[in-house]
Parts: sequence; C-alpha cells; structure tokens
Amino acid sequence: RGRGRGRGRGNWSKDPALEAAKALNREIIEAETPQELLELFTSRGGAKGLAGGGAFNSVNFSTALHRLARIASAYHAEGADAQAETRRAVLSDPRFAIFVCSVAEAIVGVDPNQSSSSIDLGEAGAEGRVAKTSEGKPGALFTFSSREFSNIAWAISKLSFAPPASVFPNVYMYGRSYATQDGTSLATTEDMVQDFITTSLKVRAQVLEVAKERNALPDSAKGQVKSRWIPTLSQLGGKLLDLVAVFSLETLTTFNSQEVANLLYSFATAGRADSILFNKLAQRLIEVTDETKARGWDRPKPQECSNSVWSFATSGIVGSGQRALVCHVANRLEEDGGSFAAQFKTQELSNTAWASAVLLSKRGNEDEETIRREEVGDGTTSTAEEDDAVARILRCVASSLIGRTSEFKPQELSNSIWAMATVGFGTVDSQAANPHNGYIYIKSDSYEEDRDLVSRTLDAVARSAGSRLNRFRPQELNNLAWGFARLGHRGEAAQELVHGIGQELLKRKQYFKPQDIGTCLWSFAQMEYFDTEVFTVAASRLNRRYGRSFKPQECSNACWALATAGMVPKYTSAFDTTLLPAAERPSLDDIRDDPVTECFATAAAEIMRRPDEFKEQEIKDILWGFSRVEIRHPKLFKMVAEYLVGT
Repeated sequence: RGRGRGRGRGNWSKDPALEAAKALNREIIEAETPQELLELFTSRGGAKGLAGGGAFNSVNFSTALHRLARIASAYHAEGADAQAETRRAVLSDPRFAIFVCSVAEAIVGVDPNQSSSSIDLGEAGAEGRVAKTSEGKPGALFTFSSREFSNIAWAISKLSFAPPASVFPNVYMYGRSYATQDGTSLATTEDMVQDFITTSLKVRAQVLEVAKERNALPDSAKGQVKSRWIPTLSQLGGKLLDLVAVFSLETLTTFNSQEVANLLYSFATAGRADSILFNKLAQRLIEVTDETKARGWDRPKPQECSNSVWSFATSGIVGSGQRALVCHVANRLEEDGGSFAAQFKTQELSNTAWASAVLLSKRGNEDEETIRREEVGDGTTSTAEEDDAVARILRCVASSLIGRTSEFKPQELSNSIWAMATVGFGTVDSQAANPHNGYIYIKSDSYEEDRDLVSRTLDAVARSAGSRLNRFRPQELNNLAWGFARLGHRGEAAQELVHGIGQELLKRKQYFKPQDIGTCLWSFAQMEYFDTEVFTVAASRLNRRYGRSFKPQECSNACWALATAGMVPKYTSAFDTTLLPAAERPSLDDIRDDPVTECFATAAAEIMRRPDEFKEQEIKDILWGFSRVEIRHPKLFKMVAEYLVGT
C-alpha cells in the first residue's frame, strides 16, 4: 500500500529496474552481518554518488537500514557487552555514515546522478550546488511510502545514534514555520531541506578528511585518528527523524495502524517526541481502527495498542489526544467479550497497565499552552473519561493476571502491580472525592467488585512470585513490595511474599540501591513485617559514606520504617550536644558500628545540609522517627525549626 498507485501489476513485473531492485532487496534480507550489508552498499557503487548514486531505491534503503538496526540490536549469545560492541562497530564504520547520508539525501530528493566528487564538500555554500529532483519533497526517483518512513524511524531509534530533544531540540512545527536547534527561523520546508543537506555534506566531508589522515599513517597508527564525523552524524540522525515527522504528517492518511504505532514507538524511544506529532498520530490510529472495523478488515494488533500508549507514557506527553487514545485502547480491550484482550501477550498487558498509570500520574504536567496547540479533532476526552478508561484497563489486566499468572515474567508482574498501586485501584480511597494524602486515586463506581478483584489478583501474584523471587531484580522486588503495601493487601500469601523479599534482600544486599532499600523498608513497616536482621542489614546500606547520593524520600522512608519497626539505635545519645559533653558521647567509630544509629545520623546530616530539597512530609517523617526512638538531636530540631519559619 502506498506504492505504485495507478500502475498495473503487469507493468511492474516487466520493469527491469524494478526487478533488479527486488533482487537486491533479497540480498539485503539474506545478509547476516552489518559488514555484509555495508559491503553490499559500497560494492553496488552506493558510496560514489549522492543519494546512493542510484544503486538503491527507496525500498532498498529502508530495508537495509531496518536490517542493520535489527542485527545490531538483536540478542547476542555472548551477552549485552557483545551486543553493544556490535552496535559501536556499526556506528563507527565510515560506510555506515555514507549510507545514512545517502538515505537522507534520497528522502529530500537529491539527484542520485550527481557524483559527490563533483562538489567541494568542505566549501561553504556547497549545499546550494546540489541538484534536486523534487524541490524538497520525496521525489519521483525516490518515492518513500508510509512503510519506508516508519521503517527508517524505527531503525534510527533502535541504533540509538540520534540525540534526544533535550540535547538537540526538535524541529517544531507551527503551520508551515520551522525552527532549527540554534533558533534559526526556517520559513519553508525547502529551508529545512537545505539545512538538512548542509549537515549531510558536512558528514561526508569529515569522513573524507579522516580517511585521508588514516591513509597517510601505517596500519598500526590508523586507530589514533578518531572518527570525528560521529557527532555530526548524530545530528543528522536527529534531523532525519524530524524530517520523517514532517513528511509523514503530510501523507498521514496513507499510514496504517502498524506504521503509526512504529512512528510513535520510534520517536518515544529516541527521545524526540513532540505533542503536535503525537496527537496527530493518535488521531490517525483511532481513525484507521474505526475504518478497518467498519470495512470488516483486520484490526490493529495488540502490540500496536500497547506500544502506542507506552510511547505516550515514555515521552511524558499528556493531553486530549493521549486521553482519547487511552479510552480507545480500553474500548478495544472490552471488544467481543474480551476476546481481543486474550490475544495480548503478558508483556503487552503489563506495558499497557504501566503506561496508563504513568500517564495518569503525569496529568498535572499538562498546561494550557499544550492544550491550545493540540489539534486532535472535533471533541476532546475528559479526565473523568480517562479515569474510567484506566480503571477498565486495570480490570482487564487484573483478570488476566489471575488466569495467566505463571505466564507473567518477574518484570511484568512487578510493573502490573506497581500500576494498580500507583493509581490506587481498588483501595478504600478510590471511593473518596478527597483522598487523605497526596497519592493519586482513580475513583471507582464499582468499589466492592474492584476491591475483590484486586484481592484475588494479589493472592494469585503472591503465590506465583513467591516461588521464583530469586529471578526478580532488586527494583522489581521493591516495586512488588511497595505495590502490596500501598494497596493495603494482607493475608498469609502476602506475608509469605514479603518475608521472601526480605530474605532476598539479605542474600543480595549489595545489589539493592538506596531507593530500593528505602522503599522496601517502608513497605515492610506498612505490612507489619518486622524482622530485626532484615532491617539491620538494610539500614547498613544507608550510611554516611554514600549519604550525598541519597534522595530525600530515601532518607525519610528509612527513618520512618526503622522507627515504626521499633528498631532503637544503640547510641541514642550520640547527637545530644546540650546534656552530654563530647567526651561522654559515642565517637564516629562507635556510630559506624551500629547500622541503625548510622542510618539516622545520615538522614540528619543530609537534611541539615540541603533542607530545601526535602518536602514537608519528608521532614515530618524524619523528625517523627527521631522522636519515636527517643534520639535527642538538638542541632537537627533547631535547624529544622529555623528553616521552616524562615529564619
């Protein structure tokens, strides 16, 4: 779809150029290594001219780049380091740089009959002498379809060589006006294309310079010359994604659901998402789904629904377009009595739940300017409708967890429970209009049913996870414990699970980060699991040596949990500078010998060093902890009092 409209199939089959391109594509698909692919490109003369010198057509370009990315990002039997080395070898290969330049030039319609040697690449204004066939639009010689655009975007995101927008800002669109990363105004698409060609020629010039320097050196010294083109190539990758966005929006009605989902995933993964682009893509995904349903065609697959919501959550983009998409996914999950939901893989269910919860938690980031620019069609979706949609999604995931618990991997179990806990699904406060704390709650009109569903879900998860906790990573154990604690679930299975998590902490304490330790301690205390050995070992990980790296919440969680568990420090008078002379107070070495005392000492030192970073609730919890275990610390309490009153 999207290629060859208006041409008969017979004409295609008789076209020698097309047959040659098909044969080349088969060679591309059969290539097993990045080196084979890049050698195929250069052996066909792709490196001799601009835009590949006519060696590749649009399908060949997109297939080759997609294949490169798939091979470089594939699982490696020798581990993640070997996989990363494969990717590094691709990005540092000068043939890859020239190949990306050729793809970029082909997209903007550079004439492939023009040799790169006919242009002085290093000369200022060289881009003005580059012949184009299409005035800045996909040209007659290179007709890139929706499928090719989505494949190219996916490949760039998987290869991870385009910088995120936080480092190299997007080209933002407002009507027909564009702005480069340095603020230069680009009034038309043609201006944008010229800037694009300039960057491509710069990459080519830098590759040529490095090649000349390396050729002048013996083989043993060639490695001393760095691949200086890589930073510019990275910029070209970012601009290429931006250009794909522009051209995709101009032809959006040709995109099917898979291609839309691929674009969303690609821009989210690359960190170059934009609210205007994402809202229009969400609108198109909903439209194409409705269209296929009306015509009785195959509807979007579960992965497309899951990846699309995940992309919005990963990008942190919220608004009416995002809310409409969440409602759309909830409606689809309920289609045909839940038969569509049954087609979801466990990872897709988990990702959908996680993304829905994240988006709800980010709702406060939405501002009036974002809403004003949204352009998502005639109507908008209210926040109440989104709340209802998230509840329906979580009901579906919870039901699947009960029936398919053993199929869920540790991360999927952990993320699913985290999602329910993050939005307070099925908790007492989901009935209230004004919850008693700052947590998020989605209000439920079916509280009793939801509460029963959550209870049965957590029992099933506790039984399944308890027998395989050794396969959970520390963060997953942390999320699981926090989820059970926040959802307020009790019972024999839950207590056995929490005990098991505590034992894993003892076995793997060196792998638990401060955030994991602080949250686990808080969760244990909430669940009334008070194991002296577990709490002591956990406290030993929160010491003054690493205090500066601890977040305020990690300090407050630890103090509150230790005090709640009745873990009284050995040296309660260690900080009493008013009643005890220094000679009678414990030394620093004494404090280090008792993990509980040192944990409280660390929290006190950090709150006095950076009080402005602590929230009032965190300050309250720390002071309450000191009071509960009867530690006198006059300096701490005085400093906090003065800070709070502004003196």
